[in-house]
Amino acid sequence: MKKRSKKRISAKNAKKAARHRARSKRKYLIYYICSAIMVVAIAFIMSVTILFKIETISITGNTRYAQDLLIQTAGVSAGDNLLRVSSDELNQKLVGTFPYIQSLTLTRTLPSSLTINIVESQPVAALESADGAVMVDNKGRVLESAISVTPKDYTRVVGIPTAGLKEGDFLTVEDNQKFNVALEILDELVAENLSVDVIDVSNLLEIHLLYDGRVQINVGTADEINYKIRF
Repeated sequence: MKKRSKKRISAKNAKKAARHRARSKRKYLIYYICSAIMVVAIAFIMSVTILFKIETISITGNTRYAQDLLIQTAGVSAGDNLLRVSSDELNQKLVGTFPYIQSLTLTRTLPSSLTINIVESQPVAALESADGAVMVDNKGRVLESAISVTPKDYTRVVGIPTAGLKEGDFLTVEDNQKFNVALEILDELVAENLSVDVIDVSNLLEIHLLYDGRVQINVGTADEINYKIRF
């Protein structure tokens, strides 16, 4: 009987010891988790308050605007936190202000360098009407307005009104439809290593091209335009 009692007592003690060890493990685990969270929180607070202050700001891809003007418009300066600079916010500020900036990305070089990488818009054609001429990119955004002389390297597109258009504006939906037809023709011309002086999209049922300053070509609608250009 005594042996059985001792065995029961030993079993109870073993269970108590196991429960105690389990509780101790849970306590240590909770302690380590809390410590890790605290360390991460401190590191995060330091990263946005003390560490990673911007010391140098550089810009790549820009050929048209003064760098100081771009940085000032972006609203970024030395001493700002490197990790808190928003790419979306800079896109809104710079793309919205400067027509020749199509988009941008940021490169952060720890601990203190910020590079603004700019992708510039490229003019593809000049829209001409009785109200004046404007240069536009492939998205129908006005890059330059009130042009007195169209650069020789760009095709003139007529049939799209330019009244009231200023730098940074986009063509209306209706005008953009005509412009997209002109772009399609331009792409086919480039593919065939050809060029024309004028694309007239005044009437999309009777599109006219002026070739070599003297040959008037009526291509009709934009249907099968690739075949028509090759012909």
